[in-house]
Amino acid sequence: MSLKPGHDLNYIASSGILKLINPNNKNLQFPANFLADFVSASLGITGTLTALRNRFKNQQGLIIDCSLAGGCAFLANIVT
Repeated sequence: MSLKPGHDLNYIASSGILKLINPNNKNLQFPANFLADFVSASLGITGTLTALRNRFKNQQGLIIDCSLAGGCAFLANIVT
């Protein structure tokens, strides 16, 4: 999905979090903040700090793969 355009609401809906936010499916409400952006940025920061620590400790680099939909799916697994 990396080549397809999308918005925060698309990522939230595709990960299943929108259904958790609106369990009755009546009058769907958009989250008060940009959930996909916040979650994915937090995971990206954590991954980057882990990679830097690994570089100083083992002299090896790491590849950090952080997607908006993947971050929301990760959060959905934690919440459920």
